[in-house]
Amino acid sequence: MGIHAKTVWTFVQRKRTNFKVLLFNHVFLTNVIVLFFNFI
Repeated sequence: MGIHAKTVWTFVQRKRTNFKVLLFNHVFLTNVIVLFFNFI
């Protein structure tokens, strides 16, 4: 990664913490649902 990309990434990580948490929760729930339906 370039310096600019790293700066942008750091900025995004600082500004989008809530977004990252929501995205993680969404992915986690999706995986749980998929696993649940695979067991049925």
